Amino acid sequence: PAPSAVLAGLDRKSLSLAVAVGDSVKVFRTDKDRKFYVAATLEGAKGLVRDVSWANGSMRGFDLIATADKDGFLRVYEIHTPTFPARPTPTGSPKPEKDFRAMQSPPSRVARSGIGAGLAGGARGRRDENADSPGAFRQESKLVAELAMNAPWRVQWSPTADLLTATGDDGALRIWKKAVDGRWLEAAEVDPMA
Repeated sequence: PAPSAVLAGLDRKSLSLAVAVGDSVKVFRTDKDRKFYVAATLEGAKGLVRDVSWANGSMRGFDLIATADKDGFLRVYEIHTPTFPARPTPTGSPKPEKDFRAMQSPPSRVARSGIGAGLAGGARGRRDENADSPGAFRQESKLVAELAMNAPWRVQWSPTADLLTATGDDGALRIWKKAVDGRWLEAAEVDPMA
């Protein structure tokens, strides 16, 4: 996990998993009890997500995930951990906010049972399994790039996560790189038919 997530309370040994689910991607993490929960959902695809690649390394302060989508685009997402600013104390020195997990937990309510639980709606009658899990919190996803490509099938980050490679129906390998101004540009194209 990224250092900001660890500072917010995520276990540094937490497992992470990105799973394509139709036209979205669910990011799962493990809490302190080693149970998976949904930390973020990546949306924006207008068709089936064919492939997902999670960038190596956590030195950026956020996680980086790319998808190859049936609608003809590669999408790059950043996963950030929300932070809360420190508040000043009467002496003027900053005092950290309350425990992050305590701030994220929803207000407690009486648990229903039997037919009442099934009819209660919400998550189809199931309780929110993340509400009381220590070390479980939501992360924010941000779509940072939509890269047009002819029917991409596979996407992969380089080992240093500075290059994004993709292949598609046309058989060409495209390499994308982030420019200084933050835009993603196609750096090279290798066409085996040429």
